Amino acid sequence: MFKNSNILKQVNTRFWYSLILTSAFNFCIGQNMDSIALVLRYIKEDTGKVNLLNKLSRQLSNTGDNERSFKFADEAVKLGKKLSFIRGEASGYRNLGNIYINESNYSKAMECYFTALKKFEEIGDKQGIG
Repeated sequence: MFKNSNILKQVNTRFWYSLILTSAFNFCIGQNMDSIALVLRYIKEDTGKVNLLNKLSRQLSNTGDNERSFKFADEAVKLGKKLSFIRGEASGYRNLGNIYINESNYSKAMECYFTALKKFEEIGDKQGIG
C-alpha cells in the first residue's frame, strides 16, 4: 500500500507545478511578471522548478520579452547544472539560443544551440537533438 507513496508524491508535485504554471500564465495576461518571480522564490529547487523556468522563458520569448526570458532561461541553466539535470540545462541553453536569434546575435545563438545539442546527445534525448 505504501510502495507507491513516492509515485503519489511525484504526481502531487507535478500537479502543483502545472497548476502554478497555468495560473501564472493566466495571471500574466495583462499583468506584471514580477509577481511570477515572487512565486518562484518559494518553489523548492528541483527539476520541476527548472522545467517551470524553461516554460516561462519560452512563453516570454514568444511574446518578445527577451530580457525577462533570458533571466528565466539563465536561471534554468544554472539550477539544472546544480542539480545535474542535464535535460533541463539543455533546454535552458536552447531557450537562450532562441533569445539570441530574436536579437539577431547569431554567433551567440549558435554557441547556445551547440551546447544544448551536446547536452541532449549526452543523455540520448532524440527529441532534444531533433
